[in-house]
Amino acid sequence: MASAIAAARARLVAWIRHLARIRYRLLLINVIVAAVPVFGMAFAEMHERQLLAALESDMIHQAELVRAVVRTSDREPSALEAALVIAARDTRTRIRILDDHGALVADSHRGGPPEGAEPPVPYLSGGESPTHVAEIPKPVALAERSEVKAALAGRYGSATRLWEKQQRVFLFAALPVMDRGTVTGVIYVTRSTHDVKLQLYRLRTWLVRLLALSLGITALITLLLATTIARPLGKLTRRAQRIAARQPVEPNDRLMRRSDEIGQLARAVDAMTDELERRARDARTLAADISHEFKTPLTGIRGAAELLRDGAAEDPEARDRFLEMIVDDTARLDRLVSRLLELARVEDYRGA
Repeated sequence: MASAIAAARARLVAWIRHLARIRYRLLLINVIVAAVPVFGMAFAEMHERQLLAALESDMIHQAELVRAVVRTSDREPSALEAALVIAARDTRTRIRILDDHGALVADSHRGGPPEGAEPPVPYLSGGESPTHVAEIPKPVALAERSEVKAALAGRYGSATRLWEKQQRVFLFAALPVMDRGTVTGVIYVTRSTHDVKLQLYRLRTWLVRLLALSLGITALITLLLATTIARPLGKLTRRAQRIAARQPVEPNDRLMRRSDEIGQLARAVDAMTDELERRARDARTLAADISHEFKTPLTGIRGAAELLRDGAAEDPEARDRFLEMIVDDTARLDRLVSRLLELARVEDYRGA
């Protein structure tokens, strides 16, 4: 169990290190930049709901104005139809007045839409919504609609319906007309979502263009940064690994000619390579010199010791001479060791 957890942790660490490479960091940054228009699409959906809510609120305000006119006017509601036509022409809103049974009393669109046919809405994928002609609406049993039933019951009613034939969405709002607590009629307002769809088309078109531009720019930036940063760093990493493995390397003049940090790093690696090669040569030369310098006194010491062993120690004069030779050669070795220590201190100071 513990070994499995350790193996999983090791794989996780290796995966994190793999993703920590510069190219993946740059890609992450570019993905975040490109994701901004995508979040803009989500904002467009929220904006659509807000626009529809604002459209419904505007419809309610229009219905309240018509209700106030109906309450305060001495004329019959049917006599207000001409005023409803003028209001519909300016606001592209169909306004109907119903009696207390849901029957139609006045209609701004009785003779057809006074504002004319709606222009088609273009699609993001190309083309546009179907074009329809302004036609006289057909009679409908309005009292059966849920929003009208709610208004006849003294409550506000609303609904959204799709006209599949022409691919249009309509909002419906119904306000009751009250007189001393009794419902005497209904103000029934209908409006197309054409304006909302047109605004959303413009917004989404801008967001799609921004998304395409962001993707193009981020792709170019990723390619540029990968070419100018990640790839040269990979080359320098492989060169440093060859140097560590004591394998021959060739200088990269193209990288060293760069004036940015990559060029500075390449020149530093090249200088390090030269310094390591110099130190290697110095070490080989020093080893040869030490071998030569140490060999002479060691040979003298060994020769004197062998002569003393072979009987020269019986002769006091020879014994003193050979002992003095050993002492001299030992002092010479001591001086060589002192010089080596001093040379090592100089190299350490130079390296610091």
